[in-house]
Amino acid sequence: SAPRQLQTFALPATTPHLTVRRFLEVGTTWSVNCTLDGLFPASEVQVHLALGNQTLNSTVESHENTITATATATASIEQEGAQEIVCNMTLANVSWEARENITIYSFQGPILNLSEPSAPEGTAVTVTCLAGPRVQVTLDGIPAPAPGQPVQFQLNATETEDRRIFFCSATLRVDGE
Repeated sequence: SAPRQLQTFALPATTPHLTVRRFLEVGTTWSVNCTLDGLFPASEVQVHLALGNQTLNSTVESHENTITATATATASIEQEGAQEIVCNMTLANVSWEARENITIYSFQGPILNLSEPSAPEGTAVTVTCLAGPRVQVTLDGIPAPAPGQPVQFQLNATETEDRRIFFCSATLRVDGE
């Protein structure tokens, strides 16, 4: 009879460990790591990393019986909102999968406006602090009535107001945090 070759596999009982930041700002570059221990031969594992339905270009390294896949991506405005990262590893027609929910957000602001940056004494000047949607702004300690709304106040330009500095700050709560 013809010689036959035995191929042996070690298949782990665990799922991959996925490491990614939970909140990602649009325009930022971030990395995702996916690791699985107890595979043999690790060099034959097929790995698929994806953000939603977009496959991520990953680098795969094996060391002894551990495989690690790393991908780098940039969050885009089209991906804003809830997304899912998926890591799938396959060896000998057996697959292991890990999923992680992330939130991609955009943060605009704050913007501080003076209706009259240089005003004659006695002139009414409106000071406004605003930012993007869902952003809570505060102007000199005064919060806006609700996220996404500006806060403003009016003052009369006087000698005591000359060179006054105004502070406009913005806070964005993402997914309740």
